[in-house]
Amino acid sequence: MRRELTFVLVAFLTGPFAIGQQAAPPTPPPATNAPSATQTAYYAGPGVIAPELLPITLSDAVTGECNHFDAKVILSVVVDATGAPHNVYFLNPSGYDLDLVAIKLAMAESFRPGTLNGAPATTVDSLEMNIKACTEEAKNELGQKVKILHLQSVPLQKISLQEPPSDGATLTLSSTSPSQPGDSNPTPFKVGGGISAPKIIFQPQAVYSEKALKERLQGICEIEFVVDEHGMPHNLHMTKSLEPSMDQSAADAVRRYRFTPAMKKDGTPVPTIIKVEVDFHLGY
Repeated sequence: MRRELTFVLVAFLTGPFAIGQQAAPPTPPPATNAPSATQTAYYAGPGVIAPELLPITLSDAVTGECNHFDAKVILSVVVDATGAPHNVYFLNPSGYDLDLVAIKLAMAESFRPGTLNGAPATTVDSLEMNIKACTEEAKNELGQKVKILHLQSVPLQKISLQEPPSDGATLTLSSTSPSQPGDSNPTPFKVGGGISAPKIIFQPQAVYSEKALKERLQGICEIEFVVDEHGMPHNLHMTKSLEPSMDQSAADAVRRYRFTPAMKKDGTPVPTIIKVEVDFHLGY
């Protein structure tokens, strides 16, 4: 069975990028019995076999010269007994705009579900993506220059079962409807009362501006933002300012932060609001 990858990603990236790609709707995975509302998700173990990615084609891949923009991203994904993806978040991000592309790709995927003793089962998996992309300049509807991000080819992907956590925790999938980017509760959850805190897994350093370096400015910026259910930062708000160029540098760094998202007790990732401090200090 083959299917064409399809989605249009516009204005989702943290920088001045848009993403151009269109194709036909994907062919649904083979029909299976509908799973119950609550499903146990299985890690690697006896009798558990990983899902399979269904082949895809790309209708408008760029083949000419372009500015390369490539990345390797590893995601955690729960594939339910119908082959639908859930709970997609980062295990190993790139820290660049292709992280969001990887999330969108994973949520658009179709799988042949994993099995437990030969029967379709919900599994906890690692999905590795090697994405090759390129950028070209264009103008948006306002006449402003933007960079359009295109895929160059179908991403190379590999899926495998995750090992059980060392603490013996189990994961329960409580929804039969896959969550999609943008479906987050508009009011983020608060940490505590069964909601774990997000954990940072990628934290680039903020870069001093020429002005701040020349004037040897130092101090702390504080930024409040939402960490969504995939581990991406959104809705940045400066709650403690230093100097405009330093504030911008701090915000640029935080937009590249990546997290293991906050979790409910059943292992469902949820959006939360947090604050971080970006420390600017010069060595003497």
